Amino acid sequence: MPVYEMVFTLRPRVEEEIVKNIKDKIESFVIQNGGELGSIDEIGRRKLAYEVEGEEEGIFFRSSFIIDPSHLNEIVRWMRGRDEVIRLMIIRKKTALLKNKEEKEEKEGEVINE
Repeated sequence: MPVYEMVFTLRPRVEEEIVKNIKDKIESFVIQNGGELGSIDEIGRRKLAYEVEGEEEGIFFRSSFIIDPSHLNEIVRWMRGRDEVIRLMIIRKKTALLKNKEEKEEKEGEVINE
């Protein structure tokens, strides 16, 4: 399964309890759908490059996880439906592609002793 990185921005005045609920929901979603959650790290409060939904700054988070691509639309739909989330980006990390390429090269180079 591919590795994804999700970066999302929350409104600056969001309560700590809501942040915890969002983190818990992401973790349970990934695990329930057969994936693995690497981490959810708070990058911090930053000024936005331009005003987004009336906000000039936001709290940024970064998360990495492994999940089947067929489940990505569900997490995107849920995150975008949250009023606290003002920006969301999910990318497929190249490291997973490189790892698969290296594994393929190793298998091709294997010698079987009979």
